[in-house]
Amino acid sequence: LKALVDDVVNDDPRKRPTMEVVVERFESIQQQLRTWKLRSRVISQDEGPFENLYHGVTHWSRRIGFIVKRAPVVPRLRE
Repeated sequence: LKALVDDVVNDDPRKRPTMEVVVERFESIQQQLRTWKLRSRVISQDEGPFENLYHGVTHWSRRIGFIVKRAPVVPRLRE
């Protein structure tokens, strides 16, 4: 994902990918990841133990709710 972000924010606009290419690359990356990974929480490096506990509990309660509701991992636009 980092390579995609780096390409999108390239200083030279001519070197940036089109939105079609960005969507294709993102979908390719997404297909390589399991649902478990896509629902995982990003943890800040400077997060203390109490913050980690609080955010972890909050994340897990939301995660379980999404699983029960069968919410998609990455929402899709309705066409």
